[in-house]
Amino acid sequence: MSHDFQNEFQREVVDRLARLETMLSVVTRDCPLCQSRIGALEIQAAKAAASTASAHHRIDGLISTALWAAGAVGGITAVLIQVGLYIFKAMRG
Repeated sequence: MSHDFQNEFQREVVDRLARLETMLSVVTRDCPLCQSRIGALEIQAAKAAASTASAHHRIDGLISTALWAAGAVGGITAVLIQVGLYIFKAMRG
């Protein structure tokens, strides 16, 4: 019994969504102001997507540079430690 209720409820929701979609299409098609606003929003959305992609590339570049710098600092530190140990051992005998 509850399975039938769920199926009926789902069909009702889908039917109402289809009606809302149809009404929204009619309103936006028949309303020039709505069409111009939608066009402006589409342009803004495209600009935002492009800006996000650009920021993502910049962040990736910063991460790459930071990783390279960390590796270089680590390598230089390891060399300095080795040189220091070599000098220390040489001085001790």
